[in-house]
Amino acid sequence: MIISKEHFAPATTPKKDISFPSILRPFKCDHLVRLGQDYDGGYIVNKMDIEKSNILISIGVKDDWSFEMDFSKINDCEMVCLDKESQVSPDDVFYSGHRQMVYKNIGLEPSEDVIPFDHIINLPSDKIFLKMDVEGEEYKFLDLIIQNSNKFSSICIEFHYLNEAHNFDALINFIGKIDHKLVHLHPNNCGMAFDKTWPHVMELSFTSSDNISYDPSLTLPNSLDMLCCPEGRDYQVNFF
Repeated sequence: MIISKEHFAPATTPKKDISFPSILRPFKCDHLVRLGQDYDGGYIVNKMDIEKSNILISIGVKDDWSFEMDFSKINDCEMVCLDKESQVSPDDVFYSGHRQMVYKNIGLEPSEDVIPFDHIINLPSDKIFLKMDVEGEEYKFLDLIIQNSNKFSSICIEFHYLNEAHNFDALINFIGKIDHKLVHLHPNNCGMAFDKTWPHVMELSFTSSDNISYDPSLTLPNSLDMLCCPEGRDYQVNFF
C-alpha cells in the first residue's frame, strides 16, 4: 500500500515519550511516501529517491514483499531480492523478468548459500536503492556502505538490538559518517514490553536527494507512520 501525506490521518493511540540525541533528528522532506503493508513491514522514504533509482536491492524478504510491490508501482526498474529463507514461490508472477528473487543470503565472503556484499557494490550503477532487514546482521555491512555510499540513491535499514550500547553507538557512528541524510526514523513497538522506555528496533531511511531541509522543531511520529504492533502504543520522539 502506497500512502502519501495527504491520505493518512495521524494515529490517535496514546504515545510514549522518548528523547534521542539531535543527530537522530531526520531532515524534513515534503515528498515522503510510505511503501509496504499496513503496520509492520512499511518504510517511509523520499519519493525522489525511488524515481531516480535504476535498481532496487532488497535484502531480507522472507514472507513480505509488499514494499517491493509498492516500489514497482512508482518505478518498475530492475529488482533483485535476496533471502535464503524466502517464502516467495519460484512461480510467483511478480518475480519474473527484470525482478528476481535470489534464494541466498548476503554476507562478507562467498559460499554456496551466500552472495558477498561486494557484488552489490560492484554493480555498474550509482543509483542503487538499498533496503536491508537482516535481523541484526546489518552491523557487519555498515563500514562497506559508508565507504561506497556514492553507489546508493537511498538506504533503508532496520536496526536491531539497539538496547545494547555497542549497537546504538554503531548506529550513531553510521549516521555521522554516511554522506546521505537521515530522512525518517520510526521506533518499532513490537517484540518488547510496552513499559520499556527504549526501543530495541528502529527503521531508518536515508536520502541522497536534496529536496530536504533541516527543521530543529521536527518531532515524530510522522503523519505517515503506522504502529508496527497495532495493539501497542507509538512513541512520541523528541530530540535534544
